[in-house]
Amino acid sequence: MKAGTERRKVFLGRSLLRRIVIVAIVLTLKTTSVAAVLFDNGPLSDTPNGRYNCIVANVPRNQARMFDDFVLDHTVIIRGFNWKQHDYFDTRYISTEVTIYSDIPSDDSLLHSQTLIASRLRNFTTVPFWGLSGYDYSVSNLFLKLDPGHYWLGLNAITTADYAYGITSWDSSTGNDSTLRGRYQTAYLHPGSLPGIFYAEEDSVFQVIGNIVPELSTFSLTACSLLSLTMFRVRHLRIEDAPAPRCRPTLRVGARTRRG
Repeated sequence: MKAGTERRKVFLGRSLLRRIVIVAIVLTLKTTSVAAVLFDNGPLSDTPNGRYNCIVANVPRNQARMFDDFVLDHTVIIRGFNWKQHDYFDTRYISTEVTIYSDIPSDDSLLHSQTLIASRLRNFTTVPFWGLSGYDYSVSNLFLKLDPGHYWLGLNAITTADYAYGITSWDSSTGNDSTLRGRYQTAYLHPGSLPGIFYAEEDSVFQVIGNIVPELSTFSLTACSLLSLTMFRVRHLRIEDAPAPRCRPTLRVGARTRRG
């Protein structure tokens, strides 16, 4: 009987370990599952001028950049970004340089820089006077862990053109109340001057895409719950396997009761 109890205790211990491993795998899969919108900087501005008021690429230099800020409330894995641009009629898109900063853009605050080829889908909005057509851009090849905080996103479109300047603009949004109203633009004639000129009445259309990282406390609470359940079952086994108390026979003699 005792050997059987010990075997069951070992089984319960292994079962607990398996459950903890399964919980860890589930939380990991949750972290790497289908990405969601972590931050949205607002919809496209109603003002047509807001769609092309800052140029972010000029052929042949491709050196003008724009920067806008975003806020994260949780530790996250950033997978990509969505944004909107209006491109000149002869602009040919090549790639986008994506940069992320921990503070106002500078060489010292740079956290990540990567050149990616974005998906580009025509959205049929136009600015006829300038010959600009609207496009939805998206990159999804990032895997960057960031803690809660205030960050800056930089976009530099690499383009070419046969006729004009390969002009493209990062569209203006109505903004997000949790971030700074405004954005920076570097002049293409002075590409090294970060963060550039600050435009106080402009924000940019973009979304941060990724996954929230489960907190350690979530895993710890689940593991403790499984441990408590297992300990309860082990104790229950001890009670079941405990020998029954031995009763001494009772003898009745007259009006008295005497235990033998």
